[in-house]
Amino acid sequence: MPQFMSDCFSEGAQVFDAQNRVIVDQEPGAARTMERWQKMYRTGLVNPEVLTKTSSTDVHRLFWAGRYAYHTNHSYYLKTIAGEPQNSKLAPKKARMAMYPGTGATYMWTDSYVLNARTKALEDAWKLTRFLGGNLNGDWYVQRQWCLIAGLDNPYPEMYEHPEIVQSYDRWVDLKLLRLQSTKGKVIGAYKEPWYAEYDTKALAIVHDIIRGGVTVPKGLKQLASLQKSLA
Repeated sequence: MPQFMSDCFSEGAQVFDAQNRVIVDQEPGAARTMERWQKMYRTGLVNPEVLTKTSSTDVHRLFWAGRYAYHTNHSYYLKTIAGEPQNSKLAPKKARMAMYPGTGATYMWTDSYVLNARTKALEDAWKLTRFLGGNLNGDWYVQRQWCLIAGLDNPYPEMYEHPEIVQSYDRWVDLKLLRLQSTKGKVIGAYKEPWYAEYDTKALAIVHDIIRGGVTVPKGLKQLASLQKSLA
């Protein structure tokens, strides 16, 4: 689904409206995305797994291992997946990346830390959360470690001015281009809706059915909208 949303955004299409309702059935750009994917799948332009494998992380790893010639790259554990010889046929050369086509917009997300409503030691838990997910002590310690060890990005642009980060990233990726792409990232409020996790899982099957030609693009997009309504 991240790739679907990125392609929709690059086509100028919205996936959700201001009330977090799915509106892809009303967006010509979403239809163009699915029609393009259908054609790629039907004509064998790409390995079918690129469009139908359920784990985007698996696709990511298999691309760098040389199994695929095309995929939508996500900036997630790039240092270990793309920059180490045991994982990548490109390594130790620097990864060459291109900006997303069309509007250049992509889907942006990051994992997050949350507190349970029944947290007993609220102040301590909040302090730990800020240490792990933010910049509690003003030194970006945890965020730097993730970047240096695994190339796992975070949503804090100012942290990427740190000399140690710049030097590390420069060995395996074009950091300037990576940060430029991040300025075009779009987030979705629907991610926080209680129905989103179930929708995300079930929507994948519908998208795969569209790609394989099991349902027409207009009908499949309407199914996505209907699915969200049934869960909200």
